[in-house]
Amino acid sequence: MKKGNILTVTTISRTNEAFLADVNHSLKDFNHFAAASDITKSDISNKYIEVFDLPIQRGLKSLIRYKKFQDILLRKIIDYDIDIVHVHTPVAAFMVRFSLRDKWVRERLKIKLVYTAHGFHFFPGNSLIKNLIYGVSEYIAGKWTDKLIVINKTDQESARKYRIIEPNNIIFMPGIGVDLKKYSGIEDKVTTKYTPYFLMVAEFIPRKRHQDVLNAVAKCRTGFNLYLAGDGVLENELKQLAINLNIQDRVIFLGHRSDIPDLMRNSLAVILASSQEGLPRSLLEAMALGTLPIASKIRGNVDLLEDQNGILFDVGNVEQLAEIMEHVFRQPDNYTIIKANARSKIQEYSLERISELHNDLYTSLINTLNKDA
Repeated sequence: MKKGNILTVTTISRTNEAFLADVNHSLKDFNHFAAASDITKSDISNKYIEVFDLPIQRGLKSLIRYKKFQDILLRKIIDYDIDIVHVHTPVAAFMVRFSLRDKWVRERLKIKLVYTAHGFHFFPGNSLIKNLIYGVSEYIAGKWTDKLIVINKTDQESARKYRIIEPNNIIFMPGIGVDLKKYSGIEDKVTTKYTPYFLMVAEFIPRKRHQDVLNAVAKCRTGFNLYLAGDGVLENELKQLAINLNIQDRVIFLGHRSDIPDLMRNSLAVILASSQEGLPRSLLEAMALGTLPIASKIRGNVDLLEDQNGILFDVGNVEQLAEIMEHVFRQPDNYTIIKANARSKIQEYSLERISELHNDLYTSLINTLNKDA
């Protein structure tokens, strides 16, 4: 019996590199292929048997090139004899499933469609109009989906409540897998060599709410810095905000970094102030390193940090965040138990466990395809 052929599709290659490649690489019983808008030029290309670019981008503009997208996708599915198409990220997920919406097409190609929702774009606290648009889109596309993977409890409840897909086809997986071995050898540096700092690792986009963290820093006494790792469209705006708040000497913009574990391990805490997340990797990594995680009280973050596994604050509550940061800086030893709890909790999200769950799912779907053949 031949190995099953799995095609992983994302909008951009960075998603694959950051969240999916480790799990796919660990599944040796399957042949892995990948597609994204820019994947042939990325470092991830050598981690798959074959990769190909798709005419897709973030936002609704991708619909303009739908026919070309569909033609390339169908041709590659046939050329590579794909058994399972596994889609991630909202735009790619909808485009792929819309391209394969006809049941007879899927049956003729002998494929199964799997969608991992890394955080539905409809969620409590979002605008009514956006929730309606995204909710209806997920409901429609759910009819073309064989299995739906959700990675937090809020999305699991929503998928069942709104019957996006039949309940027996909803699969809960705790995240995207953290390779705990990568974080076992990271050591503390001598703290007297630099000013203590808090760290935020996030793309500079509105939903990450960097401005809340900068405003919180401005309310705190001096003594610590804030490191911001990442890039994005709001970078210049945030640099100007730091100047306006007179904290430009305390806020260090690091850009894209490859030494995130070292930065995390030696920070006072890792902060995430987002209004929307699925199951954020920065918190998972902080927990694996035994670093204190501080995050907004939203879905995904709550899954990870409730029950004394971290510190939660209300979205947009700058005063509350400032008090937390001040207390952590002044009395870091008070959080030893929380950090130990977080390191214990992260075992549930290990790469080994997530790989095993993916292996079971793929094997089951391949067996179903062979039975129907």
